[in-house]
Amino acid sequence: MSTPGLWGPTDILMLSWEYPPNIVGGLAIHVAGLSRALARRGNFRVTVLTPGGHGRPHLVQEEGVRIVRLGSNPFKHLPHVQAAAEMNGAFLNLADNLVGPDTVIHAHDWMTAQAACALSVRHNLPLLATFHSSERGRSGHLFRPPSPDLQIQTLERELFFGAWRRVAPSTAMAQEINATYGDLATLVVPNGIDLPRPATYSRRVPGRLLFVGRLVQEKGLWHLLHALASLRAVRPQAHLIVVGVGPERSALHREALRLGLETSVEFLGQLPPDAVARQREVAEVAVVPSVYEPFGLVALEALAWGVPLVASDVGGLREFAEGAAVLVPPADSAGLAEALLRILADARLRQDLARRGIERARDYTWDRCAERTEAVYRDVAMERTAALVVGG
Repeated sequence: MSTPGLWGPTDILMLSWEYPPNIVGGLAIHVAGLSRALARRGNFRVTVLTPGGHGRPHLVQEEGVRIVRLGSNPFKHLPHVQAAAEMNGAFLNLADNLVGPDTVIHAHDWMTAQAACALSVRHNLPLLATFHSSERGRSGHLFRPPSPDLQIQTLERELFFGAWRRVAPSTAMAQEINATYGDLATLVVPNGIDLPRPATYSRRVPGRLLFVGRLVQEKGLWHLLHALASLRAVRPQAHLIVVGVGPERSALHREALRLGLETSVEFLGQLPPDAVARQREVAEVAVVPSVYEPFGLVALEALAWGVPLVASDVGGLREFAEGAAVLVPPADSAGLAEALLRILADARLRQDLARRGIERARDYTWDRCAERTEAVYRDVAMERTAALVVGG
């Protein structure tokens, strides 16, 4: 064990508004994958503070990670900004007992900004902030007061300047957050995945397309539906499976009916990981048509499973999928339909993409993500030690 305040860190406290089984997007998957990989490495005690369900706050140990769950989940009932304020207040009520002199605080996105910054100042502890996306990017760079976007931007700014180090999962995201808030260094630590045993290609269903993601504008499902309507004129067996939930589900379902796709699209809703894996085993092509994508975990997972991938040439997708997938301009339904027709018609191309995807995915594991994140933890801990020595 290290000497308190002079060497460390020995403890990591992560603050996250979602954590399995409460999964809304890639943030929950990231926090779980990273925290478990850090625990496996054995160099730190890792605690995750996150909303829970009902009743009193409770603690569980999962795969070496100590998880402290609040007794409630305000995000189920309140608008995001109000829910974040309630959650951060609850975090602060618990967190004073979860930090020590060798703790590094690790905050994930603006939802945890208030508690993370307050804890860092109150206890003089290093704060690392991971920016998985930005409200500016998600909202299409449009702010219309008095919408919550400006309040969220204020919280993002607080976290950006309150953090001792800033981390992003891709160069595109690092550049975006720096351009929005200031010319400070943002480090790039790519996401990881749990590498599966890829399914055999013979199990794939001809014409079966797979979309996995939240049903929101930035994920581009609108454009995929229009591409499918064009594609079916020449490939009538093309069939789209949609896995995910989100506020646009009803509107997207209506659009599918308007386009005459009632027998060509299945909305399966949210599925557990093993069920998503089964969908990947039989899909002939995975499609990630995002118009905004800071990283794109579902695309990386498709590569790892050996599913031939068509994805938007945007953001973090470009950084890891180029050369291992067919990339198309974002928000281009015609280009997307053309790419899908090309890949569905060429078995050799599909097999080549499957092989290249599996090879590419091997470079992205949670263990590698944890190793890089550990280096940042040690960097901020050394900075704190130096400040304590100078300050006497």
